Amino acid sequence: MEDSGVDQLCEELRSENCKLEKLNLSDCVLTSRCCSALSSALSAPHSRLTELDLSGNNMEDSGLDQLCEGLWSENCKLEKLNLSHCGLTSTCCSALSSALSAPHSRLTELYLSGDNMDDSGVDQLCEGLWSENCKLEKLNLSHCGLTSRCCSALSSALSAPHSRLTELDLNKNHMGDSGVDQLCEGLWSENCKLEKLYLSHCGLTSRCCSALSSALSAPHSRLTELNLSNNTLGDSGVNQLYEGLWSENCKLEKLDLSRCGLTSRCCSALSSALSAPDSRLTELNLSNNTLGDSGVNQLYEGLWSENCKLDKLDLSHCGLTSRCCSALSSALSAPHSRLTELNLSNNTLGDSGVNQLYDGLWSENCKLDKLDLRSCDLTSRCSSSLSSVLSSPHSQLTELDLSDNKLGDSGARQLCEGLRTPNSKLKTLKLSGNELNESEKKNLRSLQKELNRTGRQVDIKMWEDRTC
Repeated sequence: MEDSGVDQLCEELRSENCKLEKLNLSDCVLTSRCCSALSSALSAPHSRLTELDLSGNNMEDSGLDQLCEGLWSENCKLEKLNLSHCGLTSTCCSALSSALSAPHSRLTELYLSGDNMDDSGVDQLCEGLWSENCKLEKLNLSHCGLTSRCCSALSSALSAPHSRLTELDLNKNHMGDSGVDQLCEGLWSENCKLEKLYLSHCGLTSRCCSALSSALSAPHSRLTELNLSNNTLGDSGVNQLYEGLWSENCKLEKLDLSRCGLTSRCCSALSSALSAPDSRLTELNLSNNTLGDSGVNQLYEGLWSENCKLDKLDLSHCGLTSRCCSALSSALSAPHSRLTELNLSNNTLGDSGVNQLYDGLWSENCKLDKLDLRSCDLTSRCSSSLSSVLSSPHSQLTELDLSDNKLGDSGARQLCEGLRTPNSKLKTLKLSGNELNESEKKNLRSLQKELNRTGRQVDIKMWEDRTC
C-alpha cells in the first residue's frame, strides 16, 4: 500500500460515515511519513477504530511520536495496537508512556516484539503503566533486547495499585535469574493481576526457581499460564517449582517446560504436583527433554490420581520406547482420566508400544480426542489395533497423526476399515510419508469422498497429495 495509499485511506477514516473498527496494515512498506495522517484519523470526532496493526513496517521513533498525538486524543477509541518489528527504539518510549497514561486512554493491548526497546525504554514505559489512567492488560516485549536491569521497573508496574496487566510476554530477552527474582517481587503483591507470563529463551537456570515457586504459592497469586521453555532449569529447578505447584494458592493451569534439560529425576515431583489435592494443571508440555521410559512410568502415578485435571500432555522427543506404553495405557483408562490430547511423536514406540496403548484407547474411560504418533517407528503391524480403536463404541478420537511412519498400503487399508465403521468419530487422519503407492492414495481419496457424502466430514491428509 505504501504511505500515499494510507494518506488516502485516512481521508475515508475521518468521515462520519466510516464504521471501520479493525485495520490491518502489517507489512505494507509504510514509513513515518504516513503517521501524521493515521494520527489524525485516530483523533477524528467520529473515529471508531479499536484495533490497528502496523507490524512489519519501518515506522521508526519519529513516526510513533506522531501517532501518539492521536492516541492522546479524547476521541481515540483504540484498544489494540500492534507495533511489532517497526524499527522502534527506546527513544519513542516516553511518548508511548504518555499515551498509556492519557486521561482518555483505552489501550488494553500493546505489542512491541522485535523492537529494540532495551532496558531504558522499558523503564520509561513503566511510568505509564504505573498511572491510574492506564488500561493496559496485555504487553508483548518479546525479543526487545532486555536484560535484568529493567525488571525492577516491571516488578513495580505489576504491583502498582491500579495495575490491570494480565499478560506479559518477555520471551527471547536475557532476563537471567536475577531479573526473574526481581519480577517475582511484583508477582507476590496483592495488587498484581498477572495471569499469563512468558519467559521462554530468557537465559534462566535452577537458581530462579525458588522465587518462581514462591510466586506461584503467594496468597494472591493469579498466574494460570507460565512458559519456561528453552531454559536450562534442569531437574533441580523443577524440583523447586514443585513446592509452589503443590500449594493450595497455586492457580496454574498451563505449564511449558519443553527444552529445559530435564530427565527422569524430576518426574516424581511432577507426578506429585499432578496429584496434589488442589492441582489445577490442565496442560503440561515436557517435549524435547530426555525423560525416558522411567520418567513416564513415574508420571503415570500422578495421571492416575483422581485429583489430576490434565487435559493436554506433550511428550514428543522424550526418548521413549515401548516400555512406557503400558503405564500410558493404564493412565488413559483410569476412572478419572481427563486427557484429551496426547503427543508422543518422535519417540521410538514401535508397533509393540502402540499395541499396548490399544487397551487404554479402547477403554470407556478414555477421553482422548487427539493423538499424535508421528515418527514413532510404526509399521502395518500396529494398524489392526489402531483400526479397532477407531471402531470402538467408546472412542472419542477425532484427530490421529501417523505421519512419517512406515504403515504402507496394507496398514492404510486396515485403518480404512476402522474409519468406515459408524462408531468412528475421526475427522482428521494424517498419513504423510507412509510409503503409499498411487493406487492406495486413490482409494483414500475415494473413501474421503464417500464418507463426506454420507455427512461425515473426514479429512485424510497426505503431503504427497495436495488435494486431500
